[in-house]
Amino acid sequence: MTSASTSTGTLVGFIDDKTYKVFSWIDMVLSCNLPFSFCETSAASNYVKIGSLSTDSLVKYMRLLVREVETVIAGILPKSFRIISVGWTSRSEHYVAVFASFRHDGKMQNILIAMVPIIDNKISDHTAAATSSSWTSFFPTMAGTKPVSLTLSEIIAP
Repeated sequence: MTSASTSTGTLVGFIDDKTYKVFSWIDMVLSCNLPFSFCETSAASNYVKIGSLSTDSLVKYMRLLVREVETVIAGILPKSFRIISVGWTSRSEHYVAVFASFRHDGKMQNILIAMVPIIDNKISDHTAAATSSSWTSFFPTMAGTKPVSLTLSEIIAP
């Protein structure tokens, strides 16, 4: 950045141009649900003033960010925790959220691990049992475990 703004209490003056540009692209692409390739479109070059970034660079920095987030989450989670899936439907869209649940300082903590829409129209059974049974291919240690069906308010409640 060209000017430091220590008097405003922001960190803008302490972040280099490249870091600011990469963060801005990641923030915009994720916040606006844009494809990663958007940063190379003519619309981006015409209307976005944060500097150009290639799709390959954006993907590279997204992968690095994912690794950092995984490291932070792994540092927070204890050795033993429960996986809880919550499903809900909004209009015609069905979503599943995955939480890690554990005790910390005498209180239950729930960390959102993933939230995804179920896009496959062939799937008609959206119960916790059906969803968790499909996870065994991804998480072999979950084979034979019993799914937990809870409402979202039961998960969030202290």
